[in-house]
Amino acid sequence: MRANFKFTLATLAGICVLSGCPRHFDPAAAPAVKTEDKAAEQSFSVALKAFQTRKPDAADRAFEAFIQRYPSDPLAPLARVYRGRLALRAGQLARARDQLATPARRPAGDTVGLKARYYLGLVAVRQGNYKEGRSLLLPFADLMEEKDQAPLLAALSLASAQLEHPRAAATYLHRWYNITDEAAERALARAQLEEVVDRQLNREALQALLEGAADGSLLAALCARRLAGLARGAGATDEAAKVLARSGGAMRKHGLAPGADGAAAPVGLLVPLSGRLKAAGEQLLAGALEGAEPGAAGGVQLVIRDSATNAAKAARELLEQRGVRALVGTLNPAAARAVAAEAAGHGVPFVVTAPRMSGTRPAPTSLRLVHPNRDRVSALLGHAARTGGARKLCILAPTHKFGAAMARWARAAARDLGLKVIAEVTYPAGTHSFTAQARKLAKLRFDALLVPDTGRALSLLAPALAREGLWASGQTISSGKDRRRRVWLLATADGLGSRDLATASRYLEGAVMAPGFLPDPGDPATGAAAAAMAASLGRPPTLLEALARDGVVLLRGDLKRGPTGLTGPLRFDDKGARSSTPNLYTVKDGKVSLLKE
Repeated sequence: MRANFKFTLATLAGICVLSGCPRHFDPAAAPAVKTEDKAAEQSFSVALKAFQTRKPDAADRAFEAFIQRYPSDPLAPLARVYRGRLALRAGQLARARDQLATPARRPAGDTVGLKARYYLGLVAVRQGNYKEGRSLLLPFADLMEEKDQAPLLAALSLASAQLEHPRAAATYLHRWYNITDEAAERALARAQLEEVVDRQLNREALQALLEGAADGSLLAALCARRLAGLARGAGATDEAAKVLARSGGAMRKHGLAPGADGAAAPVGLLVPLSGRLKAAGEQLLAGALEGAEPGAAGGVQLVIRDSATNAAKAARELLEQRGVRALVGTLNPAAARAVAAEAAGHGVPFVVTAPRMSGTRPAPTSLRLVHPNRDRVSALLGHAARTGGARKLCILAPTHKFGAAMARWARAAARDLGLKVIAEVTYPAGTHSFTAQARKLAKLRFDALLVPDTGRALSLLAPALAREGLWASGQTISSGKDRRRRVWLLATADGLGSRDLATASRYLEGAVMAPGFLPDPGDPATGAAAAAMAASLGRPPTLLEALARDGVVLLRGDLKRGPTGLTGPLRFDDKGARSSTPNLYTVKDGKVSLLKE
């Protein structure tokens, strides 16, 4: 079978330390392993604390030092399991196997040995040793409570698919889909289950799974859709109607429309699902799956690959073996360039979600979703000049490369708009106190202040400005105890979140920001879509989720007449850059709203 499930195991990196007994294997339980050596116990506790507080490098060093100092202590095998766990999380599979192999040979009833065999099974599957992995993991299906089985089911589904047991793979994926509470995992399980049902199962297996599936379940809906498509393809319209009548409720429940062949047009999604960008990659995945859901424009079938290791190879496999008609994704610029080259060579569009590629055209068929930073600066200054009558500008920027580039573009935009740059004030990246900068600015006469920095920095800066009498909103009071003057506070506010708003919303009232995307429930064009995503994800969508969603929505329609996405109109110039003006947002009554000129 094709290796089309390899990305699934990236979701296993967050597994907790395991323990328990042969009758109840609880992944979250602490191991009941004791030592008589107080010094060894203290050393192990230090390493364990680093592990539990998510300090992987410190934890690995501490466990390694423990093993070297206390190689015969009862806690040493457990320390190896922890090191194996850390290596698995980091995607260092050979090192994980090296740490887990010895404790995995402990007696069958030994809890540390049981823990090691579980991890070793996950490692084996990720390494492509599917037979070994399946053999190690199968016993745990009877030892673990259902609520703890998500990583196990993901691994067993991959191993079963690769060992040519697609019916078992479908069963495991459906169980995973039903038990997980994680939105990204649930979306991942659904995408994989759709692929198995639509491409791997024969008619007999589909019928058997449909008969055994619960009424209203996703598995029933997918099998019914596929069987109906096969029946229509063979001219048996009555049979297709009967299948749909039996499971139409399930199909409607899960948003499935019966296609002619049971499958939607394929689009390749390349996101990092392992390594240091895994968390951001899962946001891209969640957003893309939201965009692929069937709607008025029809659904899109996503074929998902991990871009963290060899993005070019993954793109080539999607293009040559799966025949995808377009590619979406990536975060790493090097991966984006590699995928862009493959897409251009095959003449298909590549919708780029990598923010750092906004100002670079990687290949002729690439479309960059993120607005160039210089466009964000121009939009902010243009709004202040045209709408607010600003004439004198100060720039307050961090000293890193991004801050220097944004200041340079701001000077150019100011010249074009007739703004006079009064002063440029800088501060070290990561500054937490802006008192000195605020006092310096208070002595200057200006009506607009540009801050090209994060939402976190903005939330710390705005109160410091207010203490010096500089406010983003309100009327100017030139004298008296409540002396204050209003300025246009303009900011990129990258990554602005609810925590930042809760901290400084009073001081950000009236500020104008260009972070790429912020959910505005009251916006008639995007509010409903953002609210639907929030309901599905269990929280407001992030910029990365909005970008990925928009990229897939773009491919559902006409590339030349792009729809309006969460991040604004999806239109591009002849060089593949976003041609629409970046969205601007303001804070009104403590809430974010999309700004309309």
